[in-house]
Amino acid sequence: MTDPMGVFEVHGVRFCVGSATNDCDAVVAIGTSSSVVPEGTRFEFTLNHSEIEVPGGRVSIERGEPSRVRIDLDVAPTAEGLRHPYLSFPAAVIQHWRGRLVLHASSFDVGDRCVVLLGDKEAGKSTTVAAARSLGFPVRADDVVVIEGRDVLCGTSTIDLRKEAAEVFGGRALGRVGARERWRIDTKQASDRAPVGAFVLLSWGADLRLDRLPAARIVPTLYHAAAIGDALRQHVATAPTLLLDLIDVPLINVQRPRRLDQAEAVVRALARELA
Repeated sequence: MTDPMGVFEVHGVRFCVGSATNDCDAVVAIGTSSSVVPEGTRFEFTLNHSEIEVPGGRVSIERGEPSRVRIDLDVAPTAEGLRHPYLSFPAAVIQHWRGRLVLHASSFDVGDRCVVLLGDKEAGKSTTVAAARSLGFPVRADDVVVIEGRDVLCGTSTIDLRKEAAEVFGGRALGRVGARERWRIDTKQASDRAPVGAFVLLSWGADLRLDRLPAARIVPTLYHAAAIGDALRQHVATAPTLLLDLIDVPLINVQRPRRLDQAEAVVRALARELA
């Protein structure tokens, strides 16, 4: 398999694979690794360098103009695998170096505002934005959300699902990419940015219900969601204005049964809440 070449726009960062152009934010080199390591065993973050171990290798990034990204894997990535997940990590790091808030989250637009979905792994963030897409709402980002001031930037225009969700909402099989099997949906390009209308904390429960949470919960909730690990969260803590600028944005807890047929009901309920 030949290495993917060309220009990739990922979460607002322009990556050039193989060679640089004048408008390139980062130059990417792809190599091989003989080591196979579990996901997330080591993560380093400083103001000039970051590195993370991923299944089958590691990704490192050096800050600069342009930045330099090195991806070493035991199996060469496809273009789709490169776009996500392998370039999502350096995109998150570069955006954080630019002074933007980066969250492990997904998002879709309701009117001229954006709903940002938060929650732990397998909380249903990607499934919910897939449901939003099926109902005609523009999807802004999946898995990584970048916020500049109070605006949510446009992401990668794709959604990655697990098998059960793909059986309902569609998606082409990519096979195993990174830590898991993936089914990918392409989405229409959203506008460059949209103001955040609400943060939504997804949870599982017996019935569908929406509860507004107190403003005091915003900062700890966003701090917990800060991508990609503890080292980056600690750096976010040194720049509290990233979080305090958003303290008056509504925070809504959404509880619902763990069933795929509830995903569209959640989207409709949120659309009514923001109307």
